[in-house]
Amino acid sequence: MSDAVRLENVSKVFASGTQALDSVSLRFGEGSFTCIVGPSGCGKSTLLRLIAGLEAPSQGSIIWPGGKKRIGFVFQEPTLMPWARALANVALPLTLKGVPRAEREARAAALLQRVGLSGFERAFPAELSGGMKMRVSIARALAADPELLLMDEPFAALDEFTRQELNDDLIALAVQQKLTTIFVTHSIYESAYLAPGIVVMRPRPGRIAATLHDDLPANRNTQWRTTEAFGARVRRILSALEQAKAA
Repeated sequence: MSDAVRLENVSKVFASGTQALDSVSLRFGEGSFTCIVGPSGCGKSTLLRLIAGLEAPSQGSIIWPGGKKRIGFVFQEPTLMPWARALANVALPLTLKGVPRAEREARAAALLQRVGLSGFERAFPAELSGGMKMRVSIARALAADPELLLMDEPFAALDEFTRQELNDDLIALAVQQKLTTIFVTHSIYESAYLAPGIVVMRPRPGRIAATLHDDLPANRNTQWRTTEAFGARVRRILSALEQAKAA
C-alpha cells in the first residue's frame, strides 16, 4: 500500500512556548482508516491541523508522496451556519468554488441523502438533533470531494446510540468513497471498533507510544462489540495507553 501522507520527525512548539508534538513520525496508507488515541493535551488535534495545513510544523516534514491530497475536515462541533438551511450548509465548499447554483444544490442534496438526511434539505441547524447536525457537517466535508478525511472527535458529544449509528455509517462511507481517514477520539471502544490502525500517543509533548493494526471484519456491526475479539482489542489499546502514561 502506497502512502497517502507521511510525517517525518514532526515537532510543534507554539508561540507561548508550549511544545505540543515531539519528533512524530507516522505513515498513513492510501485508503487506510486510522484512529489516534491518547490523553487530553497530547497533541492529537494539533497533528490533524498540521496535516490539514492549518498549522505549520516547527520541525520536520509532512510529505505527500503522490501529491497533496484534497482534504475534508470534520471538527468536534458541527460549526454550521445557523442562518442557512442544511442544503446551503452542505453546498458551502461548492459555493466558494463558484459552482453554478443548480449543480451545487443537486450535489448537496445527493450528499444529504448519502448521510441519511434526505427530506431535511430545508431544515435550519436549530431544527436538527446533534447527530443530524454532525451528519450535515460530514456531508459538507464530502462536498469538497476529499481524498483524505480528517475527523477531530466528531461524535464526542453525542449519545451512545447515535454515536454507534454514525460509526457504522462512517465505516460504510470510507469504503464507498475509498477515503484515507484519520480519526481522533478519546474513546478506546470507538477506536477499537472503527479502525484497523491505531496510533497511541504519550502525554504532552505528544510522541508516538505504539501503533497497532488488526484486520477487522468488513461487515462488523453492534453485535461484534460483544465478541471476545473486540474485547481483546480493547484490552490491547488500553494496555498501550497505560504503558504510555507510565513511560
